[in-house]
Amino acid sequence: MKHILLLFLSFFTLLSCSRQNSGKVLRVENQASDKQRLEAELKAFNSALRVEPDNKRALLLRSQVKYKLKDYQGTIVDCLKMISISFDSTSQDDYDAVWNIGVTYNSMKEFEKARQYFKRAKGIRPNDIRLHENIGYGYLQENKLDSALVEFESMRRIKGKSEKAYYGIGRANLGKGNFNEAILAFDKAIEIKPDYALAYQNRGAAKIELQDMDGACKDWHKCLELGVTQLQPYLKQFCK
Repeated sequence: MKHILLLFLSFFTLLSCSRQNSGKVLRVENQASDKQRLEAELKAFNSALRVEPDNKRALLLRSQVKYKLKDYQGTIVDCLKMISISFDSTSQDDYDAVWNIGVTYNSMKEFEKARQYFKRAKGIRPNDIRLHENIGYGYLQENKLDSALVEFESMRRIKGKSEKAYYGIGRANLGKGNFNEAILAFDKAIEIKPDYALAYQNRGAAKIELQDMDGACKDWHKCLELGVTQLQPYLKQFCK
């Protein structure tokens, strides 16, 4: 069953806590329209910043537009400039600049650099569970599973009813081959969020490793009900 486990460990990889949320796929024409809108916004911010180059709010907003356009280096440059102008740990904009740099480095798969900024943000807001989540998923992608568990357990301690914390604990245990522990964690995630498709999907992967085919198929059928159509070939292969 090893190939099944590897499939689920690589399926739906996340950069940021927000990337687990499912959504409708945009039509090509809508994507083009969005890009044109973002490029128009970028042009407007460029014009404003030529007049007032140290406007931190404009830099932050431009960095967000650049991120959406996948100009990751440009995003980092704008946020670093914000921080270099001045830094106030009580300012939401300054905190967002540090956060954005971490998220951007995660998107670039430069996880160690991302952690430097997430840890800086932790020093300001240690109970922001999104920081632990993003660091944890970076460790998952690097297969540093024990380190990932530390972050997800911290999330759980900060917010006991966090489905994302239990999902992360399950993912790390699944990767470590601790299938029973993974199932217990996914159980908790589903208890908190009954329509958590990824938790059903990965719980099914853990169950199949324990030869619980009926349980795995039940979870995967639930995934299909929740819109995870990519599982159909595996349902046909393993679930009669």
